[in-house]
Amino acid sequence: MADRPEPPMNDMVDTFRPFSRSVKASLLNKLRKQDLFRSKLYPDICDQQGQSKCRSVFMAVRNNSLDFYHRGGRLFTYDGKGFSTHLKYCSVFKNPNKKGTDVREHELPELKRIDSFVSEYKRVKELCGLYSGQEAAGVSKLYSRFPYTAGNTKTIMVLDIEASFDSRAREDSGDTQDRIDLVLYCPNRKALLFVEAKTIANPDVKTTQGCAPAVCSQITRYRQQVRVQKKHILKAYRKTIEAIECILDLSIEQPMEVIENVPLLLFGFNGAQKKENVKPIEQAMKDNGVTCLSIGDPSSVKPETLESWFKKVT
Repeated sequence: MADRPEPPMNDMVDTFRPFSRSVKASLLNKLRKQDLFRSKLYPDICDQQGQSKCRSVFMAVRNNSLDFYHRGGRLFTYDGKGFSTHLKYCSVFKNPNKKGTDVREHELPELKRIDSFVSEYKRVKELCGLYSGQEAAGVSKLYSRFPYTAGNTKTIMVLDIEASFDSRAREDSGDTQDRIDLVLYCPNRKALLFVEAKTIANPDVKTTQGCAPAVCSQITRYRQQVRVQKKHILKAYRKTIEAIECILDLSIEQPMEVIENVPLLLFGFNGAQKKENVKPIEQAMKDNGVTCLSIGDPSSVKPETLESWFKKVT
């Protein structure tokens, strides 16, 4: 079935805050000198001597800040005030009197809070990984396997995650942001592709009482965003690449195209569930003009899988 017509965009271009990515060179240079970045984050971001297991942290460029993700959670943010993390990730105590993790009640007064992100980096990472939802964890499998730091400039890569757009132009919007899960970049085509990710357990992918799944209207909004802000998106991700190149000493070709189609990445199922649970969702997506990319486990995605996704959406 052909895509259904999308609602008129009215004056969206004028009312939306333009999508942007920009970090001052002074902030990037300051980041490179930070001990936490040099000794901990950088080795986890980059492919150290071909060891892909080292790529456990993904760096995302924002506006005057950078986010560092681990297993789907935002491990750290760096801005002009330095590094920060969520309180629940740094709620770590040390028992100076013994090894191990068990603590007796009378030992509680002796516990000491951590006083350095660097010294307790491993423990903060562990806690960050524990709090991620299933969808964020699934996306993390993709950015761990196909990061922009992998060294192959011709392979499709994850360039960004949680790309946020201003949604205030919509009267029905209760949020201030439309957040798209994944941004893929194909260097051969110099094309960007936005992807929304859901597990089959998410109620938004289910048809209820004859109504289209909620994710269909969500993706319609996202397609509007991409269509309206194409020139801003290109400018933003060119600046993103410039920042990445500055911080990590990489070379990545600049994007020239933004694909307007926003597909649904459906995952979190096994072979036995394919016919009974996945096929009805795929049909519902097709009936409502949504391109559906199905993969049971994101860990099984190969470079040729990503290539097939780009072919399917265009």
